[in-house]
Amino acid sequence: RTPKKSIRHEQFYISSLFIEVQNPNGLFKDSDTLTKNNISVKLNGYNIQPASIVRQILIRPGNLYSQREFELSYSRLLDLSLFNIIDISFEKDTSAPDKNLLIARINLIPAERQAYSIEPQFITSEQNNQVIIADQRTFGLANVLSYQNRNFFRGAETFDLKYRFSAETQFNNNDSIRFFNTIQHNISASIFFPKLWLLPKLQQSTKLRNAKTALTANYI
Repeated sequence: RTPKKSIRHEQFYISSLFIEVQNPNGLFKDSDTLTKNNISVKLNGYNIQPASIVRQILIRPGNLYSQREFELSYSRLLDLSLFNIIDISFEKDTSAPDKNLLIARINLIPAERQAYSIEPQFITSEQNNQVIIADQRTFGLANVLSYQNRNFFRGAETFDLKYRFSAETQFNNNDSIRFFNTIQHNISASIFFPKLWLLPKLQQSTKLRNAKTALTANYI
């Protein structure tokens, strides 16, 4: 038998990691580059804690290049909802041509930090009331005002605030028509932390590194 030939893929290691938040249209001020453990971060004035970005990236200097780490890093940065464009690239480290080393570069273009929306609604329903032997119909209007702030505390938190106002009119479909006017207000607020809040030790676990904490409140 002719032995099968095996193809051995060349392995590369990450020598350094460069992360830069791009400065679209000069909206942010240029800033110095922060470097630690061969990880360099340049925010260009973008108001965020560097650790909030680095925490989501699994690519690390000294690690063997991994397609899975590349895909997970991209997915986690995307889940932050802070950036419109995420570009991760690798290039050969020419400072050590005799070694299989790669330089990883991550370029980020931020999205709008604040967002507003208005959602008008029309309400209608019909119910049969066996007690008074009549059909009850409800008509009304509602409006939902929403506000979202990404990076609320400079740690990639997402803050959502919603206010809902509705006015409904209910009447009975019989000879004695009675109207019931109902006005309702509802306010809800929530904030999402991209980490386990108050549990920093558990955050070190690889399985829980992408865990989130949510706090919500409602007022009716």
